[in-house]
Amino acid sequence: MPNPVYTVGWICAIIPEYVAAQAFLDEKHAGPESFPAHDNNDYTLGRIGQHNVVIAVLPNGEYGISTAANVARDMLRSFPHIRIGLMVGVGGGVPSPKHDIRLGDVVVSAPRDGHGGPPSVLRGAMSGLEAQYESEGHQLAVAIDKVLEKKTRLRRKYGRPDRTSDRLYRSGVVHLNDETSCALFCGDDSSTLISRPERTENEDDPAIHYGLIASANRLMKDALVRDRLAAEKDVMFLTKRGHDKDHQLIADWLTSIDYALQQSDFFIRRQEGTGEWFLQSSEFQQWLKEKNQTLFCRGMPGAGKTILTSIVIQHLHNTFRHDPTCGIAYLFCNFRQQYEQKSTDLVLSLLKQLVQEQPSMPEIVKDLYNNYKLKRTRPPSDEVFEALRSVIKSYSRVFIIVDALDECQNSSEGRKMFLSNVSKLQAKTGLNFFATSRFMQEIEKEFKGNIMIEIRARDTDVQNFLEGKMQAFRSLVTKDRPLQEEIKKRIAKAVDGMFLLAQLYVDSLAHKTTPKAIRNALNELEIESEAPNSDTKVKVLDCAYTHAMERINVQATELQELAKHVLSWITCARRPLTSLELQHALAVELDEPELDTENIPDIDDMVSVRAGLVVIDEKSDVIRLVHYTMQEYFERTRCSWFPSAHTDITKTCIAYLSIDAFKTGSCLTMQELKARWKAHVLYDYAARNWGHHARESSMHDVNRLILEFLETETRVSARVQALLTSKLRLRLQRVPKPIRALHLAAYFGLEKTVAALLTAQNDPDTKDGGRMTPLYWAARMGHEAIARLLLDSGADPGPIDENDDTPLHCAARMGHEATAKLLLERGADPNIELRVGKTLLHWAAKHGKWEVVKLLLEKGAYPDVQAWNGRAPLHEATRKGDIVVVNLLIQQGANPGPQDECGEAPLHLAARENHHAIIRLLLEKGVHPGPQYINGQTPLHWAAYNGHETAVQLLLESGADLSPRDVFRRTPVYYAADRGHKAVVKPLLEKGAIFDFKDIKKISDSEE
Repeated sequence: MPNPVYTVGWICAIIPEYVAAQAFLDEKHAGPESFPAHDNNDYTLGRIGQHNVVIAVLPNGEYGISTAANVARDMLRSFPHIRIGLMVGVGGGVPSPKHDIRLGDVVVSAPRDGHGGPPSVLRGAMSGLEAQYESEGHQLAVAIDKVLEKKTRLRRKYGRPDRTSDRLYRSGVVHLNDETSCALFCGDDSSTLISRPERTENEDDPAIHYGLIASANRLMKDALVRDRLAAEKDVMFLTKRGHDKDHQLIADWLTSIDYALQQSDFFIRRQEGTGEWFLQSSEFQQWLKEKNQTLFCRGMPGAGKTILTSIVIQHLHNTFRHDPTCGIAYLFCNFRQQYEQKSTDLVLSLLKQLVQEQPSMPEIVKDLYNNYKLKRTRPPSDEVFEALRSVIKSYSRVFIIVDALDECQNSSEGRKMFLSNVSKLQAKTGLNFFATSRFMQEIEKEFKGNIMIEIRARDTDVQNFLEGKMQAFRSLVTKDRPLQEEIKKRIAKAVDGMFLLAQLYVDSLAHKTTPKAIRNALNELEIESEAPNSDTKVKVLDCAYTHAMERINVQATELQELAKHVLSWITCARRPLTSLELQHALAVELDEPELDTENIPDIDDMVSVRAGLVVIDEKSDVIRLVHYTMQEYFERTRCSWFPSAHTDITKTCIAYLSIDAFKTGSCLTMQELKARWKAHVLYDYAARNWGHHARESSMHDVNRLILEFLETETRVSARVQALLTSKLRLRLQRVPKPIRALHLAAYFGLEKTVAALLTAQNDPDTKDGGRMTPLYWAARMGHEAIARLLLDSGADPGPIDENDDTPLHCAARMGHEATAKLLLERGADPNIELRVGKTLLHWAAKHGKWEVVKLLLEKGAYPDVQAWNGRAPLHEATRKGDIVVVNLLIQQGANPGPQDECGEAPLHLAARENHHAIIRLLLEKGVHPGPQYINGQTPLHWAAYNGHETAVQLLLESGADLSPRDVFRRTPVYYAADRGHKAVVKPLLEKGAIFDFKDIKKISDSEE
């Protein structure tokens, strides 16, 4: 049939949808008569009823809006008379008490509250069909049976599965295993399932529903989020908005951290209406409306900065939800996660969030993945930074929000570097930056000259918050409205802008049984907040925390113990714990071969005894202290409240890892390991952290317990597997086996244990499966005392592992300067090459590790050592723009003008990147201003090409040739003119730069 007769276009995302669509054609037509050029779609033509239909499918393995748009574009070009476009496919139903959606049901898109729905031309016909089906029913089941009878080979794959397989699990059930069928892995325990009656003869089966269809850029894997969408938006169906192949795989490779759960937790806890004053403030409105703005929010501890940050994030999402050219990315810094919140980690999280919102993965990010995934390494900070800059440039506006900068680690690779990177990004892209922090002078000076505002809870906000807490009081308060008003006003006055204090004060009053007791307590709170020795809010908080602990101490003995165990675990744990992990930790009994589930405490009891000091995040299920200041309080007073915390945790972890379930040793497959993680909730934490707690323990009997613990090699292998296998990245094959007791003790820095093992004649150079010795593990973790013990026992200072790595390289890369110095003093070779043909000095210069550069040079590293490509360490330092390292190398005798195999000199790199200080230094050290690259280009070519006016001026002042020609016969003034850099063309011409006739048009164009 001729192309013009086809009026309905149908696009399928995947092959199964395409097969099903073809099967329901009433009549199949021959292929198209003609194709326009470049139409690569595969079409199936036919008729359904009286409509002639064109069906196409996306290219195999490609997904996403851009791919679908390309298919639709070519379809309309080949079939210009198409009037209706449809996408029909499979997705996830969103069952709720309101909508009984089951496997095999149909959801038709219909608008709800201004969202979704097909064009109005189709909605009229849809209403007619809905009325017809309501009165007469539909014949979908009959139609499906007819197709399967006609095409019997489709029945096995496309037939409806047994109804018993349609199980609706409760939202809290976690489906951990990805390889095994959910029906097999999660089982049919009735306590985990929601009971649904079978449909009767008078009910449609399958049923047709009409409502909102939501799309996302990843599969919905969180039932709690799914249920929230159902409750808040009345969503009935979820479809994955496809991405390019491997989109989510690449995003997850960037980082496994997801701040979305924290955002949900914080936003849910806000009191309705709070924060409006901030959103309406002139400072915030200026920041919101103008590009290239920074808004810095300072506030005392507990003022509500984090909740306010979540309100800002939600406001941005609501404001720009219909604008795909606006990017929003955010971070919540956390003192408990500093080890995974270094500058590069934070930048990777921002990058992940921004690429997840794009229909296809940017090429620069794909290149990162392809370059480093196969090498099984992580991308360097400068390449991550450049990828983020490129991605930000693809948006018209970008907002970056960071909460609690004061909780970000204050190190060379932490907060300072991150703020420097954001500043550079802002200068290049015009992004908007929002940050919060406690009052800290060193942080505030980073924001000098930007918009600033102080965060403190307004009295109206505090009273709104307290209004929502009145139900926490006994009936004597809930029935007495005047008393409620008195409590709200007096607490609001006493807290003086601190939400956290309001919460603590409510908890301290909630158990009072008479109005007089409440008023007496209020009097004490007011005196406390005004007393001369409590003039800072930190002291007031300390008083509130002490009172809370005193309330714990008057509880029954068993409840006291439970509360203190909960608080000691949360305070001392090396990472946030889920409520289930903590329940299992508290259930462990020493010397028992199994965990007795009847000994697991109830979560409500765990929370109720804590005197308001502990909260559980609803979305992430993390149980944590109510505030960062609570952690600081316990760090100051832990010896009083929990004197043996680390010893108790060590014993618990060892007891847990000693149960019979781990006798079999390490798992052989990732599937087995996932099953072990699921069955033994505390396994991951205990295996990764028992030794860290042991190192902090002060009890003498712990070392004996550890030595007994490390005796059994199979159990050691089970512990090592969890320790070294990332749930996302590290394959089982890469876990070095065997790892022996001495390796493990060295890794954790257990000095007494290592000494005992060496005394027992353990070989200090014993190698694990990756040819790594105990010294390697000690160097990696920066345990100088352990390294010294091993070296004193005759350990080789420079063993090479299977990756051509040495303890020295590892210590230096991880920033353990003292350990690296010790290794060099004991004979480690500073000039040994890495696998990539570079030395450690190259690496240190490239990454700006001036302390390591200085140490290596002092210990005999060659300052001019060449890599495989002829590059010297000075090339690496210059490319990074690190004047400190450049100066250090030259002071230690490095040639200031080395050229690599392509003729590239540091001066080329400095000119290209516009590093003024380095250009000046190199020229002062006598470097010739005109070294030639392999293509004849000089530093002046590169500076002119990039429009770097200052670099050009410095080179001209040093006597650089004005008109050198490269192999293309082009001069610096030609490149400057060609790129439109007027400010560079002018001084070159004034200095007498020579140009010929082919340059004249370029120069004239640049001057217009």
